[in-house]
Amino acid sequence: MTKQSIINCYINNGDNMRHFYIFNISNEFINLTKKNPFQLYKTFEELYQMPKNEIIYGVNIYDNMTKPINKNNINDELFNTYYLNYFYSKFKNIHLYNDYFKNENTKLIIKNSYMLLETSVINPIFLKFLNKYSSLFACDFENKDYFWLESIA
Repeated sequence: MTKQSIINCYINNGDNMRHFYIFNISNEFINLTKKNPFQLYKTFEELYQMPKNEIIYGVNIYDNMTKPINKNNINDELFNTYYLNYFYSKFKNIHLYNDYFKNENTKLIIKNSYMLLETSVINPIFLKFLNKYSSLFACDFENKDYFWLESIA
């Protein structure tokens, strides 16, 4: 995904908030999908769109594809990196960055099984932080967008 295609999503949709689900991919699935992330995205999309009464079947697939996120470690690292920044705030597992000068409103919610990033900008500050983790994969199901975080460095 190029920056131009992300810009086009903003222009075409008119919505200034993007919602990225970020998953910690298991080593086996990294090896299978690193060069073809479309397959990984389509599998997550199928799980995302699965009817609630069938979700029990998708849990096993999801557990095989992902590994737990060390949320305490990431929470601590994020806080230690940004706590002196005027635009940053944190409440439990929710990190907020509201820079009114750059029009960036970004929220990162960290859970054990995934992270949810909501942002109003193309290159949010938390993605810059998270791209050091090679096993993180992001999906924006509304805009049909996906990428390995390390690829946006």
